[in-house]
Amino acid sequence: MANSRRSRNARHVVEVNEVLVFATRRGSDWWVWFLIAHRNTGRITDVAVSLGGAICHVACDSREDAQWLATAMVEEHGLPKAAVKARSLQDRQAPAPSAAKPEDR
Repeated sequence: MANSRRSRNARHVVEVNEVLVFATRRGSDWWVWFLIAHRNTGRITDVAVSLGGAICHVACDSREDAQWLATAMVEEHGLPKAAVKARSLQDRQAPAPSAAKPEDR
């Protein structure tokens, strides 16, 4: 039951380290076109940003989809293997709102 609960609350993503992509220039053209093509889908999130690029998460519908996309990025589109990871992230529940103090109202 714990495993099924874990998979229900998991988000499946492909994590791409743009710094490695742009530093090696392997697959960088494809990656930029992928970003342009999917910019309005809401599936790409910059998790951490630096001058050299970002750590991006590409949302997928399942673990299998994330693994397939990560493999395709490396084998078909040339991104460095070290720059691409299929990951399952656990959703964090939002903390319960605290009651407002009378002096805060």
